[in-house]
Amino acid sequence: MRLLLFSWLFLITFLANLFGRNVVLVAGQCQSDQQSLLLQLKSSLKFDINQSVHLVNWSQNTDCCNWSGADCDEGGRVIGLNLSYESISGGIENSTGLFSLQYLQRLDLAFNRFNGNQIPSNWPTSDAVTVTSKGLEMELVKILTIFTSIDLSNNHFQGPIPEEMGLFKSLYVLNLSHNALTGPIPSSMGELQHIESMDFSVNNLSGVIPTQLAKLNFLSFLNLSYNHLVGRIPTSTQLQTFSPISFEGNEGLCGPPLTNECTTNSSKQPSPIPASSSEIDWKLLIAIGAGFGIGFVAAVASPVFFEKVDIWYDIFIHKFLLIIVHGR
Repeated sequence: MRLLLFSWLFLITFLANLFGRNVVLVAGQCQSDQQSLLLQLKSSLKFDINQSVHLVNWSQNTDCCNWSGADCDEGGRVIGLNLSYESISGGIENSTGLFSLQYLQRLDLAFNRFNGNQIPSNWPTSDAVTVTSKGLEMELVKILTIFTSIDLSNNHFQGPIPEEMGLFKSLYVLNLSHNALTGPIPSSMGELQHIESMDFSVNNLSGVIPTQLAKLNFLSFLNLSYNHLVGRIPTSTQLQTFSPISFEGNEGLCGPPLTNECTTNSSKQPSPIPASSSEIDWKLLIAIGAGFGIGFVAAVASPVFFEKVDIWYDIFIHKFLLIIVHGR
């Protein structure tokens, strides 16, 4: 394990020296409508000002592109929000400021307190434009593909996974782990053709794994462990390459990469959910230590490389945590 950690730290240092010379990130001045939407979002959220790090410091007297937790592009448009560990409670379904940020690409709401609330289904998924051709009016609907990373983990969200999430065609990372989600995995998840990391672990999801997931050719990290999934794992050149760890804790699942054969009937009960994330914080600290190096790379890299580092960072942390938690 130490050798693995040192190898990653060496790689991080190498990348920092390779990409970090004479490169400066430039964010534009915040557009007024973007600042208004962020302030509207802040006012709609319930959070503890004594524990908040980002939201508590958002003010109309400063440029929103300089606010902690908010990232802008060169045009002053908000493309990233990191509101993890902000002690946010209640729900976000009425946060019109959030769902009106039409340029938002990365959203991190992990480790908050959305106890008992559902993941909203009113995501900004489409934009309709009416055009006239030869005297006929037609409505053209453009599916927004701007989201690249969504992390809603460790929030105790309940209810189903919204089908609408399958519309985010550019999504690379989707983490809904450590919640209380129920129902089946939507077949629309198979439409995320660019997805590289998908984590639905430690929920109450049921039913079979959709066969549509078998066509996710770019998927390099998958974790469906500790749910109530049943049936045969779909056969594909991709799903069978994952470790059995990705499917453990689902006693009704069978077939490769698991060793148990499929039968017509099973009376086994679901395995107990592993220790909560709060009980393995000491392991999380190891991953955070390694993450500081990657954060340095992201801070000094070019804008194009910066977005890719964010994606690599999410996938790396997911894989790294999986290795250290299971000791493999």
